[in-house]
Amino acid sequence: MLQSQSQSQSQSQSQKKNSVKSLVENLRRQQMNLTTKGDLVLAALRKLGVASNATLTDVEPQSMEDGVNDLEMMMVEWLGGDASPGINVGYIFADADVAPDPGDEHGLSNNAINAVIFNLACRIAPDYALEASAKLITTARYGKERLVKLSAMDRAKAAKCKSGYPCWSP
Repeated sequence: MLQSQSQSQSQSQSQKKNSVKSLVENLRRQQMNLTTKGDLVLAALRKLGVASNATLTDVEPQSMEDGVNDLEMMMVEWLGGDASPGINVGYIFADADVAPDPGDEHGLSNNAINAVIFNLACRIAPDYALEASAKLITTARYGKERLVKLSAMDRAKAAKCKSGYPCWSP
């Protein structure tokens, strides 16, 4: 009897692991489909309920253009400057003399996509006379904080003194 219970628990744990693996793979596939700046804007609009595949709600070209411009500005703000480096997640900016296009690739690392989408949704909500929900704001805040920490860790790893040792070593 104990052996039977042990086997059923083992099978149950195995099934849970497989379902978690399947869920992670599905999420990665979904993120891989978000390859352009327009995809990110559309995902942010979906979080706000402005766009939907289920109701076949289309996004106006002007709304898409405004969203991509907001995305570009947000990513510039996050990147910071030489005096105060910010969050670097691999975003590919449009050339200075060319307007950003919704079809341009964004270049974001997979671990940054959701944080960017949720923060963009919060940023563009007032454009649609909407107030971002508390859950949306909390998720956006958490994602950005995580990216700040990851960027700080990357900068710390890269910090070296002239001697070749990390700056905090004697």
